[in-house]
Amino acid sequence: MPRTLTVPAILLALAMPAVAHAALPPAGTSYSLQVTTSFEAPFTDCWTFSSTGRVIHSPSLRNFPYQLDNLNTEADDWQAIWVGHISIAFAGTANGATITGNAVDARTRTYSITGNLVQSCPDDPKLGTGWRTTK
Repeated sequence: MPRTLTVPAILLALAMPAVAHAALPPAGTSYSLQVTTSFEAPFTDCWTFSSTGRVIHSPSLRNFPYQLDNLNTEADDWQAIWVGHISIAFAGTANGATITGNAVDARTRTYSITGNLVQSCPDDPKLGTGWRTTK
């Protein structure tokens, strides 16, 4: 006798990939960042990776998309892009207590990111003012 799938079973099967990705780290974590650049003094920022596994929030860059490496399946390793007047591409690893990464902007200026896990990020507009998104 052939098996038939019910509508709830089909919906559950379609939703499973999104649910699985949302649960992979660094989703739901926040990191205090120290950023060094190829062109100016170091600065700080604070990033929160959304619990949905899709968006990074920064007080200065606001919300921008991220995905995990290996077609969004590799926990801890992420890539992101901030699109604006001067776009910035990011890649890094967040493995529990620490985060490391690198970035390059549309003017080929480079950034190195290191940081530590924190409970939450303050929404302080002074954080992240080193990201040169307008010049």
